[in-house]
Amino acid sequence: LEYGGRPFVTKILLLITDGATTKEDRGKLQASSQGLKDDGVIVLAVGVGKANTDELALIAGQSDRWFLVENYTSLEQIHEIITQIVCNQSNAARERSEEHTS
Repeated sequence: LEYGGRPFVTKILLLITDGATTKEDRGKLQASSQGLKDDGVIVLAVGVGKANTDELALIAGQSDRWFLVENYTSLEQIHEIITQIVCNQSNAARERSEEHTS
């Protein structure tokens, strides 16, 4: 909410990476990822090529919220899945909002 987020509106972060966290930042990954989740942000992580799958899993926090594709052209293969997750989460937030306003 601090930077313009609205109550009862789903906050979703889609991270796409083709690498790994730098050695200097590796220790911050757990706390940063958890902080987003604690703030109610739904995190989806997409790795391209040889992205670090352990880090993708840590960032996303759930096995059904991280993906690995062969190359950037292959992102189209997961488009439908990502869209479905975003729509489902948005609909759930809308329903929660309606419960609080009625």
